[in-house]
Parts: sequence; C-alpha cells; structure tokens
Amino acid sequence: MDHSAEFHDMSARRADQLLVRLGMAVCIGVFAYTLKPSIWPGLWFVAVVVTQLFENFWVDRPLRRKKPALSARTRILIAALSGFNAAVFVSLSIYSWSDGSAGQMFATMLICGGLLHVCLHLYTVRMVQVAGAFAPCLFLFALPVISEIQHSGLHPAAIFVMLMSAALYLAHLLLGVSQNNQINSSLIAANAHAQQQQKLAEAESRSKSDFLATISHEIRTPLNAVTSAAHLLNETDMSERQEEFVSILLNGSEVLLNLINEVLDMSKIEAGKMTLDITDVDLHELASKILGLWKGPAEQRGLSIEVTIDPSAPQFNCGCPRCCSI
Repeated sequence: MDHSAEFHDMSARRADQLLVRLGMAVCIGVFAYTLKPSIWPGLWFVAVVVTQLFENFWVDRPLRRKKPALSARTRILIAALSGFNAAVFVSLSIYSWSDGSAGQMFATMLICGGLLHVCLHLYTVRMVQVAGAFAPCLFLFALPVISEIQHSGLHPAAIFVMLMSAALYLAHLLLGVSQNNQINSSLIAANAHAQQQQKLAEAESRSKSDFLATISHEIRTPLNAVTSAAHLLNETDMSERQEEFVSILLNGSEVLLNLINEVLDMSKIEAGKMTLDITDVDLHELASKILGLWKGPAEQRGLSIEVTIDPSAPQFNCGCPRCCSI
C-alpha cells in the first residue's frame, strides 16, 4: 500500500512548524546553559538548527510543493532522518542529567516533551513515528538506570521502579495519542460527510432551480398565446361587458407573467443578488385590477366585492419610505 500522501501531509505540517521547533530549541538551550554553563548547550543548538534546516529544505518543503510517489527507500530515509533529528534534539538530556536533581528533572521533561511531540505530530506515518520515538524512549529508560548503577550500585528494586515509571508514562502517552487519533479520524470522517451532504444539497438546489426555470418557460409559451389572443380580441368591436372580461383576462395574464418572471429570478434570490426596483404605482388602477380579477369568482358564489379608497390616499406611490406612506 502506497503511503506517499501521508508522507506529504506530514511534511507539510512539519514545514509549517519549523519556527516553533527552533524557538523551543532556543529556550531549551538557554535553560540548559543557565543550569550548567559551558559550550555544550551552544553546540547542541547549532546541531539542532543544522539538522532541522536540512530536513526542512531537503524533505519537508520539496514534498509540500511536489507530490510524487515515494519509493520504499525514500520513505526509509525520511524515517531515519526524523529519528536522527529526534535523537539530536533529546541528546541534551545526557548533558543535563549529570547536574543533580534539577538537571535530571530538566532532562526528563526534555525527553517526555520530545516523545509527546513525536507522537502528536508524526502519528500519521507509523514508520516515522517509531523512528522518531526510538531515541527518546531509549534515553527515558537508560538514563535513570545508568545513573542509579553509577551512584548506588545495582539495586533491582530501584531499577524496577524506574523502568515501571517510564513504562507507565509511555502507556498513558500511547493511550492519549490513540484517543487523539480516533478523535481526529472521527472529525475527518464527519467533515467528509458534511461536505458530501453539502454537495448533495447544492445539487438538489440546482435541480430544483432548473426544474422551476424549465416549467416557467413552458408556461410562458401558452401564456403568451393567451395574452396575444386577448390583445387581438381587445381590438375588435365588443360590448362594454365583453371589454370588461377582456380587461380582466389581460390583467390576469399580466399578473401571471410577473409571477413567472419572479420564479425565473429564483437563482438570483438563492445567490443573494436579488435587487428591488422602486417604481411609481397607480394605487387606483391597481385596486381596480385586483377588483376585476376577483369580481367574477365572487359573483359566481353570490358575493359582491367593493373597493373604497380613502380620498386622502395619493393616486401614485413611488414605494420609497422616505417620501411616501399609506
């Protein structure tokens, strides 16, 4: 199975975190020099900078810019380089361990921090994670045991307690990393599902808009024929009653045509690009057209409709709230 994509993602994250790692190295070097002044913290810092920059410019940045398939040999070399860099980073613990209890505490925190960094940032590639964790794990188990043997001799009980403490820390660390990986996997799966649902919703919305547009165009064709026939009929000699019916037909056709145009503007509404045109409206004419549309159906049911307009109401309204109100 090709894991090139995982290597590319890991390299991209490490390239983004270069300055953070170098900043941590500065703080660690300064603290180590404060505990035990000598040239070694400075040499350690130079070694860390060189190895980190080499890995960044030889591995991380090229892999982030290009995404070729990686051979097995290349993946092994990347894992070996990560393991070497981790070993260089925690090697300062050997120097600090000999400086009493404060130095041992600092060295332990450095090793544990290195392990935590490896587990959290290299978890996507198991080969690189194992290679990076090898040196910190070795130091975590070996330094206390060697120190105990040098100072107090071989005490199996003390050595057993030290090894068990290191093992418990590793067990808790692995458990936490495992849970973190599960959470990340769940988040990735949830994000992928949400994106899939979003695409489905967008596809359904487009299908709905296309359907409405198609139906609207299909309705417009016979409606134009009805409207044209009404206009032709309006030009013929008719009685007053017939002219009223034709007027109602034309008004209804106009209202229906406006509704169809609004349906065709559905795509603009969904995109948030719908604009309102403020035009003058003849209120008396509008009321008369509405009365004409509903007068016939009302009479068929034995009802009557009357429209009364307040004499103080203006005949025209521009729709602007600043200058008109009803």
